[in-house]
Amino acid sequence: MGSPLGPVLANIFMCHFEESWLTNSQSRPSIWFRYVDDTFSLFDSKDTASRFLEFLNSRHPNIKFTMELEENREIPFLDVCIKRDHNTFSTTIHHKKTFTGLYTKWDSFTPRTKYKVNLIRTLTYRCLRICSNSTLLQSTLSDLKNSLLLNGYPRGVINYNVNDVLHKK
Repeated sequence: MGSPLGPVLANIFMCHFEESWLTNSQSRPSIWFRYVDDTFSLFDSKDTASRFLEFLNSRHPNIKFTMELEENREIPFLDVCIKRDHNTFSTTIHHKKTFTGLYTKWDSFTPRTKYKVNLIRTLTYRCLRICSNSTLLQSTLSDLKNSLLLNGYPRGVINYNVNDVLHKK
């Protein structure tokens, strides 16, 4: 704990784990994506997922996995909400229940361009990268603009920077 090598060694172990344990399981996922210690897996049934979780948790005494199942055809993974509609998926921004919408206030004593304008641009780019269709993008950008307005950002500054990011991409 606390060593700069900790994350590197954990990643090496997880790579080894993925290569050996995933190939040896009878009920393995059809999709497996990992980011650090979070994984997104796709199974053909809840029963198969439960058997796989049991298998994983029996492999090493110090590693225990947990499982979240989709609710109402959607599941969060990191800051992405993945929605399932028949055989297709759509993605949009996911906010945890504890999200307050609080960002750096416009009238705070921080550099305007370096922090505040780049906050608008970064969050807009994040929406652009995560949202899988234009309807979800417009809805998410509307929510973002409202949050920024509540934090005191001028509407003109918000609109200019959001539109600039969208036109450049």
